[in-house]
Amino acid sequence: MFNDLAPDLLKVVGRVALAAMFLLSAIDKFRVDPQEVRMIAALHLPAPRTLERLTGAFEVLAGAALVLGVYGRIAAILLAGFVLFVSLAFLRFWSFKGPAEAQIGMRNIFFANLAVAGGLACLAASGLGRLAVTQD
Repeated sequence: MFNDLAPDLLKVVGRVALAAMFLLSAIDKFRVDPQEVRMIAALHLPAPRTLERLTGAFEVLAGAALVLGVYGRIAAILLAGFVLFVSLAFLRFWSFKGPAEAQIGMRNIFFANLAVAGGLACLAASGLGRLAVTQD
């Protein structure tokens, strides 16, 4: 019986691990971190403080959807797109003018985010398993 459930249990573990990144990030968004507000403002996006809070709400809702498996495939696709956007907008290590160590750190975070987006894409493609609330 366990062998039959193992793939679904692993998908739950994967969903929780992926969602943790977004749920923890949302906490910072609700605190309205001044550094993040400055980064949003630097992109010339409207209402940086409001946008940061809306981003936090998105991360909570999509992260919860991923954990629970409620429209999880859609949440996975949206989160993958979000991670790619954020990485391309804020982690431009290829044009960074600063210490080499900082550039390497940015590069590593960029590729870690790329791996997260890939994991979310795989989850969206393969489905969330039988332990999801909805089978979308």
